[in-house]
Amino acid sequence: MAREWHRIKSAEWATRHAESVLLSLERYLFPALGNRPVNAIEPQDVLEALRKVEMSGKRDTAKRLRERCNAIFRLAIASGLAKYNPAADLMDALQPPVSTKHPALRFDELPTFLNALYSGDNFTLQTRLLLQIIMLCFTRVGETVRAEWDHLDFEAALWTIPAENRKLVHKLKASANPHLVPLF
Repeated sequence: MAREWHRIKSAEWATRHAESVLLSLERYLFPALGNRPVNAIEPQDVLEALRKVEMSGKRDTAKRLRERCNAIFRLAIASGLAKYNPAADLMDALQPPVSTKHPALRFDELPTFLNALYSGDNFTLQTRLLLQIIMLCFTRVGETVRAEWDHLDFEAALWTIPAENRKLVHKLKASANPHLVPLF
């Protein structure tokens, strides 16, 4: 069932991401759950597999695996191979991932970063283009990835970022003005 889910979803993903997702399933879930019928897997079985990942310090991986298990079991239910989703109620059973702030790029690190951005294999084309737009327009990642064609006025050379796409306190979004980015 997990391979079927992966086959369906990977049509939407970049090749590297699809490979990474399958590798995570093979490395962390298949050894514990892969040889069992999908309808015989209980919540504690899934939780035990996820806790092993969590205990190794990979909280974000455990969270993503739980999300993937949830999607796999939803497909199993839709396919008539399972009656319930043992991963559905495990969200609060795992420790949240630890987020750390990344330090700003120092001035002396900039040439190395730019060389890697423009010539290296470290970035997908989408990531490379996203970073270039952010550096040229001085926008936030979230604002940039939520841009839509109708936000861009090429004749006026203006990008209008709606307030709902900006990083604002929720209560301020209703009254905030859009952010205008010149494109010249």
